[in-house]
Amino acid sequence: MTNIERPNTDCMLQFACLQQLPRTMRTWKLSALSGANVLGLILILALDQTAATEPLNSRNAYVDLVLDPKSSASVLQGFKKKSTTAVIYMCYNRTFLIEPALESILRSEDLHEFDFIISQDGGGSAAPLNPEVPNNINYGYIRHQENLNAGLHHFFMKQLVFEVLGYEHLIVVEEDVIIHPQAIQMLKFMLDMSLDDLEIGLVCIIDVDNSYFVDMRRYNASVQRVSMPEGHLWVYGMHATRYRAVRKHLLDYTELIRREEYNDLHKDPLAAKIRAMYKRKGIPLNIPLSQDLNLQYSLRLEGFDRRLTTVARFMKPLGNWGLHFRDDKETFFGRFGTEMFEGRVHLPPKETSREDMKDMAQTCIAQLDELFMGHLGRHPDEKAKSFAVSRLLGGSLNGIVLISCITQTAKRRTSDCRDTYWV
Repeated sequence: MTNIERPNTDCMLQFACLQQLPRTMRTWKLSALSGANVLGLILILALDQTAATEPLNSRNAYVDLVLDPKSSASVLQGFKKKSTTAVIYMCYNRTFLIEPALESILRSEDLHEFDFIISQDGGGSAAPLNPEVPNNINYGYIRHQENLNAGLHHFFMKQLVFEVLGYEHLIVVEEDVIIHPQAIQMLKFMLDMSLDDLEIGLVCIIDVDNSYFVDMRRYNASVQRVSMPEGHLWVYGMHATRYRAVRKHLLDYTELIRREEYNDLHKDPLAAKIRAMYKRKGIPLNIPLSQDLNLQYSLRLEGFDRRLTTVARFMKPLGNWGLHFRDDKETFFGRFGTEMFEGRVHLPPKETSREDMKDMAQTCIAQLDELFMGHLGRHPDEKAKSFAVSRLLGGSLNGIVLISCITQTAKRRTSDCRDTYWV
């Protein structure tokens, strides 16, 4: 068991809290500080050029506290590091999503072998969580005093896990997913198998449901090497080595959004500043300006062009009102479906071989042909087959949407069905 070594942050914490009080109430608070801390506080106030006329914004003070590696561990008081792998559940304030998501994580196999931390953003708008965590799980809980925003929240967690606490591996589960009991176990195996593979930057659970087009009895434990920017990072894992390689890029992005509201990310002048940074670095300018894509393209800049993803979907999304998806339920679940792999995997996972990919392609074409003949009365053309196979082997075949395109009546079939899916 290794205790976390934390810097003396009492004064900084008290200062951050003190700044949130009306200025007339601050004097009596000084009596609660030690002599050394009083001297430190006097020095901080002396350096604060606006202290006499303008109170420091409480959110900015809290952001500065948690983004400083010297003080960020103060939000996790009493926690003792036991493992080399941290499993982080990142959430906000949607209790109806958090409760089932947390229940699924706590059912995870081998969770007791890792350290489990909940990091809840949202400040005062987020109701405190009190999950029933088994005694054999090493557990920590962070409830942020202020709303950081998703981009800052993600950087804070990576910095805390890798720089401050010194973990070797990070596994992230976002708020709005239910995960399979073996999802975390799968990710840890994938992290281990890719440690020395300098092409792989991340490992992740596939976010699309392609199960109709794959023989899951044979390939449920398979993983495949896919392009780095494909898909969404709902459940993923990362090595400390990869974090260190891209830390400067992540920090550049974080500094741009540090004082901004996350909803302003796609608006000028902030969007223009992010794109100007992307232009300098050679990152495409037409991508969404999210923290996930910033991470993925930063990894590409440092030579990590690929990621490992599962063939089977070991999670199912819950939320249609998230940061990137503002859809009604029918539209959202029409895109992502509601199912995940329900069987049991015989570990460890194995990367698909060329022979595996040939077999998967044949199964995909056979299933596609059956659908076309059953609903359209014809065989799929070569473009439709090529599309389905390339997407399947690239880890991005959304079987739910493809099936919907085939089974819809001609009147309800969208232009995307022909232009994108060749139906």
